[in-house]
Amino acid sequence: MSTWYNRIFLLVILFSSSFLVRSETTTSPANQLGVSESSTDQQKITEPPPNQTPVITHTVVVRADLQQPIPISVEISNSMGEIKNAKVFYRPLGNSIFQTVDLSRQSGDLFTAEIPAQDEKVIRIAYYISVTDAQGEGITHGSRNDPNQILANRKPVIVHTEITRVRLDSPVSVLAEITDSTERVVSAEVFHRTTGDSLFNRLELIFQSGKIFEVEIPAPAVQAAGLEYYISATDNHGLVSTHGSAEEPHQVRVRVPPPFVSFSQLLRQTHDSMVNQLNSQEPNYTLGLSQLTAISKSSLLPSDLISSCQRWISVCQRELARKPVAPPSRPSVEVETVSEPSQTPAQLDEGVESEPSPEPEEEAALPTETYTIEQLVGIYTDAVKNYAMKGQSEEAINRLKLIVELQINHRYLMGNSYFWLGVCHRRLGMYDKAIQYFNGVTNENSFKFKEAQVQLGLIPR
Repeated sequence: MSTWYNRIFLLVILFSSSFLVRSETTTSPANQLGVSESSTDQQKITEPPPNQTPVITHTVVVRADLQQPIPISVEISNSMGEIKNAKVFYRPLGNSIFQTVDLSRQSGDLFTAEIPAQDEKVIRIAYYISVTDAQGEGITHGSRNDPNQILANRKPVIVHTEITRVRLDSPVSVLAEITDSTERVVSAEVFHRTTGDSLFNRLELIFQSGKIFEVEIPAPAVQAAGLEYYISATDNHGLVSTHGSAEEPHQVRVRVPPPFVSFSQLLRQTHDSMVNQLNSQEPNYTLGLSQLTAISKSSLLPSDLISSCQRWISVCQRELARKPVAPPSRPSVEVETVSEPSQTPAQLDEGVESEPSPEPEEEAALPTETYTIEQLVGIYTDAVKNYAMKGQSEEAINRLKLIVELQINHRYLMGNSYFWLGVCHRRLGMYDKAIQYFNGVTNENSFKFKEAQVQLGLIPR
């Protein structure tokens, strides 16, 4: 019996040992380290995740008008916390110390600030952006040692001779010299309106050559009430300059001309006036012969007056043959006296063989007293409006030559005629002749002196 007892006791001991070994091999790593699995799970739940650095999105300002506040726009994102500090550090070229300005949140992730305006001598500003969140994590865009650079951008420069007087229902040519020393001009415009209107009309200035821009304000926009306009130019960074402004535009007076009389009508009026004088009690046969002979040679004389002129010329010749009469003194046309151009039309014509002007003995031979100033203004208006501005240069030249060869004293008629003769000859490719006429335009005899200088710049050399 004792033998069986010993056997049973031995089996119990072996079974217990096997159980202990099996239990040790199934123990978790946490248990092997003396940590329960439940405590390990608790540690995973409470451990804080790693912090994320803020992200800055910013488009660097490359050029700006440094004499105006410079806007800085930044997007700052930080999904794990609030932004504690956001600043712009800046310093003008030559300064060693950075100054700061706070970035202010506008909406969402958008922050803005303004770098203050600088003195006109400042040509560059260095800047960088620094952001720190509530956990102390920081980031910069640019740095103290490698900052972003803003170069000075100067406004476009507009050189323009202000227009002060125009004629009713006549197109107005606006010329301007526009330059940009730092970048380039991307747009140039003229804004115009009739005096008294509230809204401006916009016209694009067209580049011509060099630095010259030009556009024509259409004739219907030129009304008796007056004309207002200003010029605007914009560079490729959006910097705008103006000559005049919407608040203070240039003021242009519109002159209403007398009723228009055609050249043929002037010839008829001269004929009728001379015939009436010859039928008077004190006929002046010398003057009659001179004027009737002159107008009879005009190709524009109405056909019904040709025979009348010839008949009265015969009368004058017959009467003068009977008794010589001393020529009367030449009456002068009383107008405002101004200085004349340095060259006469005769001098201007020297050496030019291709000039399409009439023969010297034709219309240009008319004596000064044949026309009043109002009539000569009518000839000028007819030549410019109905011929020069419509591209009929040769017809315009024939009429304008009549005015300049009379060599009258007038505040603008002579110089303006020189100007349009220059324009017409330039269009015909007669550049030497055009240069001579443009050089005849002065500040004393015309208000188109600056325009004449611009036109000279358009002539090929």
